[in-house]
Amino acid sequence: MRQAIRKFGHKIKSGGVGLFYYAGHGMQVNGTNYLIPVGADIQTEEEVVDEAVDASLILRKMHAAGNPLNIVILDACRDNPFARSFRSTSRGLTRMDVPGGAFVAYATAPGQVAADGSGSNGIYTKHLLTNISKPGLSIEQVFKKVRIQVMGETADKQVPWDVSSLTGDFYFAGPPADGAATDVPWEESEPWYRVESDVVPLPAGEIRGIMPVCYWSYANSD
Repeated sequence: MRQAIRKFGHKIKSGGVGLFYYAGHGMQVNGTNYLIPVGADIQTEEEVVDEAVDASLILRKMHAAGNPLNIVILDACRDNPFARSFRSTSRGLTRMDVPGGAFVAYATAPGQVAADGSGSNGIYTKHLLTNISKPGLSIEQVFKKVRIQVMGETADKQVPWDVSSLTGDFYFAGPPADGAATDVPWEESEPWYRVESDVVPLPAGEIRGIMPVCYWSYANSD
């Protein structure tokens, strides 16, 4: 997992929009969020720092890249699978500080846990996939719709959360039909609302659920 994150950080240095999506087990220990790779050998709480990956590493890689916009989506707010051998009883993930030009989305509120759902994807990711491909929705509108739908399906037991330091508009699937954005695009000389993905493959055994590490770059609209 660390190798994939390192490659991701190097890739986004060439510019564009960085997007990191993770679905799987995550936990907080002493106020730090960790992502748990498949095959992690964790017996006690003090071993987490060696076997797991500090989620803030992704944000640090993004900040170091210096690109204008970065997005992190964490569907990782599950119950701690090692809770019986841990001293602390913290649930879910904790809120992370967000560098400039970043948007971080969580499957549920800080300190809470997310439902897995009955399908191939969790409830949160199911509704994210439904809304992310809809043209005309800004990133804030996409995640607001996801929040409403997840809350509806879980009877308000799961409330998706996001933290943003964005100052411009971004659309996953293109701007409104009239082309009117409500703010200045990230790079006025580029058709910034259209993206292409370059998925960084992960080694076998490093995927829990769905864990693509993606780089979305500006694409020419011609």
